Amino acid sequence: MGEASLSRFEESEDRFRITGELDSSSLELFGERLQAFVEKASRDFDIDMLDIRYMSSSFIGYLARSLVDARAKGCGVRVRANERLARLLRIAGIDKLAPIVLD
Repeated sequence: MGEASLSRFEESEDRFRITGELDSSSLELFGERLQAFVEKASRDFDIDMLDIRYMSSSFIGYLARSLVDARAKGCGVRVRANERLARLLRIAGIDKLAPIVLD
């Protein structure tokens, strides 16, 4: 699935990094991996989306739900994004759930 979707997910204790393209073929995997990461989280973390080349709007719901779940656990989350993606995330209201950091 990862090869077909051209997306990659990397995890560390305080960062969930997504690279490549988030299209319909990676939607389920993205949701599962991000939700599992949030469930394990015990401290503040970043969702690093700096190297996203394309993201379908379908991913906004998964991202929003994960941010709400993290906040309910008491974890602070920052979303790191490039300028183009940050604009889309702001339009979708993600900045109301977590700060969006431009790099």
